Amino acid sequence: MVIFTDGRHNASQNVTLSQALSALGTRRAYVAALSSPDLDEASLKTLANNPDRYFKADDTAGLEQMFVDIQAEIQSLSNSIYFLYYQSPISDPTPYLNELVIEIKDNLNNGNDSQLLELFNSEGFGN
Repeated sequence: MVIFTDGRHNASQNVTLSQALSALGTRRAYVAALSSPDLDEASLKTLANNPDRYFKADDTAGLEQMFVDIQAEIQSLSNSIYFLYYQSPISDPTPYLNELVIEIKDNLNNGNDSQLLELFNSEGFGN
């Protein structure tokens, strides 16, 4: 989530910081704040949960570099997000419990998280 604020407007006075943090869960938040007298930096830094994800500009000219920095961080993260969809053709429509193991060739990680293991039922694959 990317939050842009100057602290002057609130969507709802009834939403607490605790509720916002709960809604955010484990997702990352980036805060781009424009300095103003009513900027609540403590709450915004709590939402960012990391000093590297809190950006503050003293004037609008400083916003441009902030946007570039946030964009670079998000692009860097997106290089490690992958989706894998799997469906195997079968000639026997009888459903079976199958095990699919996904490993990376020459993976230096040999811990418990070095591979993905999924169990699935093949029911419906032959339809």
